[in-house]
Amino acid sequence: TTRLVVDKFAPPAPGIKFYFLTHCHADHTVGLNPTWDFGQLYCTATSKRLVQHKFGLSPARIHVVEVDEPFSVVLVKPHREDDTQALVTMTVTAIDANHCPGAVMFLFQGYFGSFLFTGGFSFPH
Repeated sequence: TTRLVVDKFAPPAPGIKFYFLTHCHADHTVGLNPTWDFGQLYCTATSKRLVQHKFGLSPARIHVVEVDEPFSVVLVKPHREDDTQALVTMTVTAIDANHCPGAVMFLFQGYFGSFLFTGGFSFPH
């Protein structure tokens, strides 16, 4: 089972290692504070600056993602370095949400298929 959370930081869920923040509106950041230390937080550079300023979160906990640049997250590490069969990853792509500064949608792709978490987004017509 892939255990990740988007836009929910309280209460911390057991076994969650990966947290994603789509944007910094108050309803998406509940639970973040200077002592939050439950996993790695993935967000944009703009969101990182806002989170550090508003919540005093340690920069070591925050991994900056670039818009439209897919990256891999290792979900399961092999017990032996030469065992590539045991390595399980997912690909994550941040997509501009056109919602507020730093806002993104996250596209998750892996053994579980693909899903898009929109958070908040706007579509100008």
